[in-house]
Amino acid sequence: MKKNVIFTLLILSFSCICHAQKNLRLPVKLNPFLTLENLKAVGNSKTGTVKISMDLWNHFGSPISGLIKLETFKNFGVTDEHGRMYEFSLGKNGEPSNKKNDINYSAIGEFEYQSKKIDRQRTLKIVVPPGAGRRFSFLLVKVDRKVNAIQELHVKYDVLIGKEYQNYTKNVGNFKIRWK
Repeated sequence: MKKNVIFTLLILSFSCICHAQKNLRLPVKLNPFLTLENLKAVGNSKTGTVKISMDLWNHFGSPISGLIKLETFKNFGVTDEHGRMYEFSLGKNGEPSNKKNDINYSAIGEFEYQSKKIDRQRTLKIVVPPGAGRRFSFLLVKVDRKVNAIQELHVKYDVLIGKEYQNYTKNVGNFKIRWK
């Protein structure tokens, strides 16, 4: 009988000390069961937005289900090479809910999971079948066109196999923005 595998992606801040000259190698092995693949950052030079997309793949023999907490920079955030921070917008005007007057913060908007828009939702439930991937994407709303790379993507996650949690932290960062 297959074990039911549950994991919770609790996206927390971790430090990524890297240089924009180095390239992120894909796929990124997150743990023995999961890889991050097809990570891309594409910038729109007319609007100043950057769309980040990625696929989370399950290499385990059973489905993996879990939660992603989207609220606050601590749980889900990005930092560009110039030090500007981006967090998911839960505010009414599209700005980060608790950083409205902080010039060092900008919004993450248009979060999508499997082509479905996630709007002002604090927690996202996901299921990744065995041997399959799930697409995530989000938009950095206001990015200086002089920024050429993403320095940090804050990720920490827990995998529950049976009744035992396994904690993983993987350094995902330092990938180039392809401006169009």
